[in-house]
Amino acid sequence: MDWNRLFELYNFNLSTKAKSPIEAKWPFWLWKFRQLARFENGPAPDVTFESASCTECEPEILLSALRFDAREQKWRLRRWSNGEEGIGVGDAAVDVDGSVADYAILSGIADFEHDGNDEVAVWTHYRNVEKEDPQMDPAPVTTLSLYLYHDGQPMEYEIKDETEIARIKKELCHMNSQEAACKNPKPN
Repeated sequence: MDWNRLFELYNFNLSTKAKSPIEAKWPFWLWKFRQLARFENGPAPDVTFESASCTECEPEILLSALRFDAREQKWRLRRWSNGEEGIGVGDAAVDVDGSVADYAILSGIADFEHDGNDEVAVWTHYRNVEKEDPQMDPAPVTTLSLYLYHDGQPMEYEIKDETEIARIKKELCHMNSQEAACKNPKPN
């Protein structure tokens, strides 16, 4: 299995023939193209991709984007809220220790706000299991966060309105119809 494949990203200037690396705070393990997206107006769409945060751990799956900086004529990693270079869109081994049950996560890139630009939506559903009392049946927790750019600034906010959560989850399920959370009509 190719669990430890490392990917490197580079800019290449056609006129000077100069190659320069595009680097992040972490290496790009198991790089996987996601889609082209327009988070802001610009000369080219972003190239979005997923990578694992590590290979010899319980990795988080991170969604990152390369944006073209027209002023400098280079591709750069897009910075999200809090200056992060990626958005957590999955966890490869979230329930290894048994502390999380009924875990599901969906993510997608689309114009969820119908404003002409794309946003990243991350829907998460989980139930914390108390290690002291594993028989206790805690209430499930469902969250939906949107990551977007407004006037050139990265923003992240949690959707609280149940109708909006249901609408966006339906769109996410259209994109992720094979996921178990989309085959079962519950939860929102």
